[in-house]
Amino acid sequence: MKELLKTTSLLLLLLVSGFTLSSCSDDDNEAGPLPELVGTWVCTDSYEASYEDGQKIDEYTDEDQGRSFTLNANGTLSMGNYTVGSWSSDGGTMWITVTDEDGTWTTTYSMRKHSADSYTLSYDISYNEDGSSYREVYSMTLQRQGTGSDTDDDDDVSIPVDSTIGPDLGQVPTRDPGYATGVSITTDEVVGSWTLVSGYSAAYQHGALLDSEVYTRDEGVGDVMTLNADGTCTVSNGLNGTWRLVGSHLYLTVSEDGYAETVDYIVAARSADKVELRIDYTVDHPTSSIHGVESITFQRI
Repeated sequence: MKELLKTTSLLLLLLVSGFTLSSCSDDDNEAGPLPELVGTWVCTDSYEASYEDGQKIDEYTDEDQGRSFTLNANGTLSMGNYTVGSWSSDGGTMWITVTDEDGTWTTTYSMRKHSADSYTLSYDISYNEDGSSYREVYSMTLQRQGTGSDTDDDDDVSIPVDSTIGPDLGQVPTRDPGYATGVSITTDEVVGSWTLVSGYSAAYQHGALLDSEVYTRDEGVGDVMTLNADGTCTVSNGLNGTWRLVGSHLYLTVSEDGYAETVDYIVAARSADKVELRIDYTVDHPTSSIHGVESITFQRI
């Protein structure tokens, strides 16, 4: 279940989006990198759904639209300047392999060719676990970059925003905004009800945007969070918890299904009725570090 308070790891941001790992497979294949598939591809539409005991429990449309990746001739898969895995194909099936701290994962996609420059990749898997039956469905349509598609390399970002209180809905800085240092704010200024008006996850390397995801209603845009004077908080999506302010750090603890998680947000920018909360993190890379950003902007009701 996607929540208002969302932290996205770099692996989720760079690897999972567009290459859902729920269809993990240990199947070996003798295919290799097909020359006709080498190049940069952009997702023009996507669909994902999950079922439990025959009932649909999650559904997302066009979550990966605008994302791009490169299938290299040496069999590696890259996003921007970052190698994220490997690929192979026999023309009818594609295998995407990534490695994280939990091991190596291979996802098997069926391929449907529309033209030399357009394909749909999909999977439909079923499995049983803990006495329940599950089904995972995913598809994405890919267009080769530079072949006249309406989607180009910058479709998932916008022109940098001049506002100092977070970007507008649907906009992500194309250059690294730097690490938030925090601004002064008092407890009295925080107490009240706030609407989430925008948010994004992004990863930057060498100052340039590697990949990004803009928050939608599924991620909480439009939800209302109320911070009460007694240190409790409620969210219109049914979550509740506690909060505390220490300098420019706002600690939010939210409970769901008996599990509590505390998120440390830094107050990156503020005005009389608007505040941007940020999480910044660094992931080491052999050539240079990657700066990850989580940004959510609230407006006072």
